[in-house]
Amino acid sequence: MDLPDPARARSPWRVLTPFFGHERGALIAAALCSVVVGAAVAAQPLIVRWLIDDGIQRPVSNGSDPIAERLYWTGLWVGAFLLASAIRIVLWSIGYRIMVASVERGLQQLRSHLFAHLQGLCLRFHDKRPSGELFTTLMGSPITMLKVFLNEVALQVPYQVVSWIIAVISLASCDLRLTALTLALAAGVVAVTRRSRGAVHAVSKRYLAHEAATGRAVNDSLRGLRDLKTYGREQDAVRSVTGQFQELHTEGRALAIRQHIENLKPESVRYLAQGVLFASGGFLVIHQQLSLGGLMAFILTFELLMNPLLLALRMGLTAAQARAGLERIDALLQERASTPDPSASQRVTLMQGTSTSTALSFNDVDFAYDSQRPIYQRLCVHIPRGQSVALVGPSGSGKTTFAALALRLYDVDAGAVLMHGTDVRRFEAAALRRHCGVVPQAPFIFDRSLRDNLLIARPEAEESALLAAIEAAQLSELLSELPDGLNTNLGEGGCQLSGGQRQRVAIARALLAEPQLFIFDEATSALDTGSERRIQAAMRTCMERTTTLIIAHRLSTIRSVDRILVFDHGRIVQDGSYHDLATQDGAFRRLLAADAEQAA
Repeated sequence: MDLPDPARARSPWRVLTPFFGHERGALIAAALCSVVVGAAVAAQPLIVRWLIDDGIQRPVSNGSDPIAERLYWTGLWVGAFLLASAIRIVLWSIGYRIMVASVERGLQQLRSHLFAHLQGLCLRFHDKRPSGELFTTLMGSPITMLKVFLNEVALQVPYQVVSWIIAVISLASCDLRLTALTLALAAGVVAVTRRSRGAVHAVSKRYLAHEAATGRAVNDSLRGLRDLKTYGREQDAVRSVTGQFQELHTEGRALAIRQHIENLKPESVRYLAQGVLFASGGFLVIHQQLSLGGLMAFILTFELLMNPLLLALRMGLTAAQARAGLERIDALLQERASTPDPSASQRVTLMQGTSTSTALSFNDVDFAYDSQRPIYQRLCVHIPRGQSVALVGPSGSGKTTFAALALRLYDVDAGAVLMHGTDVRRFEAAALRRHCGVVPQAPFIFDRSLRDNLLIARPEAEESALLAAIEAAQLSELLSELPDGLNTNLGEGGCQLSGGQRQRVAIARALLAEPQLFIFDEATSALDTGSERRIQAAMRTCMERTTTLIIAHRLSTIRSVDRILVFDHGRIVQDGSYHDLATQDGAFRRLLAADAEQAA
C-alpha cells in the first residue's frame, strides 16, 4: 500500500499562510471592530427595554415634575440608542473596509502565485489538464467561495457570537423561563429553514444539470455554425436547442415554485413562534412577572438569536465549498514541473556554448509521453549550424516531438539534447525558447494591435526592427491596408486576418526575435496556393539567416531545404537531400507518391 505524500496530506488551509500571514494584524483589527459591533447590536434591545421601563414608564419621585423627569430619561435613553447605532455603523464600515482590503490583497497574491506556478509547469501537466478547469480554479468558484468564507470568519462570526452571548445573558437576567422559550422557538425556526434549504438544494441540482446541458448544446451550435450551414442543418439545431430550452423552462418553473413553497414554511413557523412569544410574554406582563420593556427586549432579540444559528448552517456549507476549492488549489501548487530550471551554479547562457559548429544534436535520446507510448529509443542526429532541415513522415512518427524536445517543452528520459554543444537542461527554459522562433500550423493571434502581437517576441524592439520583420515576412501589403497601421487591433484570435496573414504575422514575430533556431510546424498545410507562395518566400528569408527545422506534410514545400530527415515510428529511416531521397527506393519516395496521388 502506497503511503500518502506528507505534503499532500497537510491541511489545505495551510495554503493561505504565505498569502495571509502578513495580513494577520489587519484581520485581527477587523475582527475587533466586529466584536464591538456585536456588543452594540446586543445592547440596542436592552436600551429599548430601559427606554420604556426607566423612561416612558419611569416611576415618579415624590415632589418632582413627572413629565419633565420622564422626558429627561427618555431623551437620555434615546441618545444612548443613537450612540449604539452610530458605533455599530461606523465600526462595521471600518472593519468591513479593513477586511475587504486585506482579503483582496491576500487573494490577489494567491492568484498571481498560482498563475505564475501554472505558467511554469511543463506540457506533461498541461496535456492532461483542460484549460477551462484551470481558468475556473483561478477566476471562478474556488476563489469566490474562499472570499465569502473569509468574510464570514473575519466579520460575521465575531459579531454574531458576541451579540448572541450578550443577548442570552441579558434576557436570562429578565426572565429565565421566557429566555428558554425564546431559544427553543428560534431553534425550531432554524430547523425548519434547514429542512427547506435541503429540499431546494435537490431541485437546484437538477436545474443546474439541465442548465449545463443546455449551455453545452448552445455552445456547440454556435461554434459549429459554419458546418451547420454548410450541411443545411440549421433547423435541426434550432429544434434540438429549443427542446433543451423547453426542458430548462420546465425545471426552472419547478424550481421557482419549490423555492416559493419552501420559503413560506420557515416564514410561517417564524410568525407562529412570534405569536407564541407575544402570548407568553403578554401573560407574564399581565401578571406583573415581566415589565413591558422586558417584553419588547425579548421581541427585538428574537431575530438576533436566530441569526447566529442560521450563520452556523450557512458556514458549514461555505466552509466545505471553500475547503474543496483550497484542495484544488493546493493540488495544483503541489505539482512540480518535469522541466525544472537548473540551479544558478549549473546554469549557462545560450551564447556561452556557441564554439561548436553543430547547432542541434540528439545523443542517444529515449523519450515517451507515458510508459505505454515510447516515441524515441536511442535517437541520434546532428544538425550543423545554418542548415535547413525538413522533418517528414506519417502522422505520429515523431516529427513534432523532435521540435518539442529541441525547445525543451519536455525533458528526455535518457540521453541528451544539445544546443550548440550544451545540454539544453543547463539553459534557463525561458531563455532557451526566446532564442528559438516558432511558427506553428495554427498560430495564436492575441486580441491586441499588430504592434503588440509582434512585440511579444522582443518587447524592446525598435520601430525599424518591426518594419524590417514585417517586410521580410511579406506583410508590407497588409500593413498598408490596416486603418491604424501597426496600432490596428487584430481582433479575437486574429479574426480580422486571413489564414495566410496570420501565418505571416507569426513569421514576422519569429523574425523579430532574431532566433538561433527557426521551427516551422506545418506552416503551409492549410493554405491556398497564393498564401503558400508568400509563406515560402518568407521561410526562405528565415533559412538564409539561421538553422531551420521545417515539419512538413506537403513535400512540394521542402524542395529547397539542405537536408531531409524521414521519420517512421520514432526512428529516422532516411537522411539526405531532396534529390537523393527522391531517387532512392524507400519511405520518402512512398511519401512523394502518396502526396502526388492526393494532389491529383
